[in-house]
Amino acid sequence: MADLYEPDVGTAYYRSSDPVKNLKISVKLDRITSTSLVPNAAVKAAPAIVGAGDTPSKASGEEMEMKEMNKTPNGTMKDKEEVVISWQQKIFSQRELTRYRNDDGTLGSPVDRKYHTEVMEILNKERPKNRIFTYVDHDAFSQNDEATEYLTTSPKEGPSFLTQKIAHVRKRRIGAGNKQKRERDHSFVPKLNIIEDDPTEELIQKNHLGTAPIQVMHIMADLSGGNSEATEEDEVVLCTIQVNSDGVLSIHPDFNRGRKAYVKESQKQFGKEVFEYTVEHSSKEMNRQEQDREMKMFREVYSRHKDFLQACVGGDFDMPRPDVLRMLVYGEIESARNFEYDDLYLHFFVDLPKYWTVERSQPMSWITQTCSTKVVGRDDVAYFSFPFNFEVFYHNDNLDADEKGMLT
Repeated sequence: MADLYEPDVGTAYYRSSDPVKNLKISVKLDRITSTSLVPNAAVKAAPAIVGAGDTPSKASGEEMEMKEMNKTPNGTMKDKEEVVISWQQKIFSQRELTRYRNDDGTLGSPVDRKYHTEVMEILNKERPKNRIFTYVDHDAFSQNDEATEYLTTSPKEGPSFLTQKIAHVRKRRIGAGNKQKRERDHSFVPKLNIIEDDPTEELIQKNHLGTAPIQVMHIMADLSGGNSEATEEDEVVLCTIQVNSDGVLSIHPDFNRGRKAYVKESQKQFGKEVFEYTVEHSSKEMNRQEQDREMKMFREVYSRHKDFLQACVGGDFDMPRPDVLRMLVYGEIESARNFEYDDLYLHFFVDLPKYWTVERSQPMSWITQTCSTKVVGRDDVAYFSFPFNFEVFYHNDNLDADEKGMLT
């Protein structure tokens, strides 16, 4: 019962014939601590601290504006949130909304400019107060190498040289633009057998270690309070989904499926807050009509494939009569031992029992090649490895109808 109740924090692997774009995951986040009451009182009391002779600076005014934008109508960010996320669906965090709001020339990549356009469309309506957000495959967070975890048999054991090298086999190349360009003195670059005089470690891994192309998606949560600007330290990973090129989907951690919720804790030194969250599979299930339509399509595809294979193989087979049993025998003379002389050869034949016959053109005796013996232990062994095969038929007119039917 404990295994059914406790959450599974390991990585689960799934395989599905449906396109991965149909994948939907439901995430529920709930703050279970009550420390959010203290920041509310602090924010409400903050304007009263400013004296009559004091004038807030421009920076403090922008900071207060940012705090107000990070709040829900009641003064804090959402304590309970439930989101259904599709595969590679981009949901912006509070930090990203602030980053991509102003285009000050630092947004040079096409992805950043695309995000700037989407953020401006969102802010023109109303700034969302969500905690749950995502990093998709082409985000910098997904492209960066994850922390390396070495698998050892003892906590006191250090990783070996082989373990350190294997830990970097599946890492993907970071898409940096100008850093990937090669500078060469000649203008023509051959496409095959390119020789590098001083290969880098990354180039060695790319050319000698197979890397399966994968797509990655991270479901994140912003655990910061509503009174301060969100930072990267406040962002935690709730779930990581990877899809390989062969269709295998891995999710870490696994779906809860009725088990206990996962727990995340904020990184604050004082006033840490605890959150619980669940991850569930919420893809749309096919109804009965769609399932019947899919099964009908599969039957048609399998039928056409069967007809194609039948056309490739053909039907010109020599079938025996219905009352005759046909048997093909394949054998091999492997070795002979404990003979008195060297340079041995064997002459053997097959003796057929009653009711068994063969065709006249079928050879029933064979002669092996001459083989020298070899001392193996205390024996002299001659290894022939001589294959043979023959075809025999069984026919008995005295059998009744039932036994003939069994033979067919």
